[in-house]
Amino acid sequence: MKENQRKKQKRETRDKIMEAAMIMFAERGFSVTTTEIAKSAGISHGSIFVHFTTREELIDCAINVFFECINQEINIAAKGNADMEDLLEVHLSMLRSSEDFYRNLITQMSLLPDTTRERLFAYQTTLSFHFDDVLRREKEQGQIVGLPHHMLFNMWLSLVHYYLQNRTMFAPEGSVIDRYRDELISSYVMMIRRG
Repeated sequence: MKENQRKKQKRETRDKIMEAAMIMFAERGFSVTTTEIAKSAGISHGSIFVHFTTREELIDCAINVFFECINQEINIAAKGNADMEDLLEVHLSMLRSSEDFYRNLITQMSLLPDTTRERLFAYQTTLSFHFDDVLRREKEQGQIVGLPHHMLFNMWLSLVHYYLQNRTMFAPEGSVIDRYRDELISSYVMMIRRG
């Protein structure tokens, strides 16, 4: 009985750390310290290292949680015969749920360790794979221009990243995605669809 209680307590502490880290990475970026995260979580600083051996491991776990959710939803949409508009809508909805976290991730990528950047590339590759399913379907129907799929995916990411990285210009008081969702989707679809 005590063993189960200890496991539950340990899991709850880890969840507190992750929740605090995700919030702080979203609010202040990836330069926040483990001391600040521990204080926000209401735990001792040493408790972080019971669950995460390094600060980088904590960052990697936060990024993993973020991308697992996105890729799961994108996979469901792609396998469920979503068209391109539906897929882009799902992608933006998932990004919107953690918009500040993602914006900080893409703007501060150079500050992250090489291994973290490599994982980030792997997550984007998985996302690209799901986009490829929809692109292939629509290309077979003659709806998509003849550019390579990786270029079409990178065009979408570049468009979204440009707006997110320049939030102060496009939506200084709020969410870029809320403000430009429809325009981003319709503009991208216009670029990649035939006639």
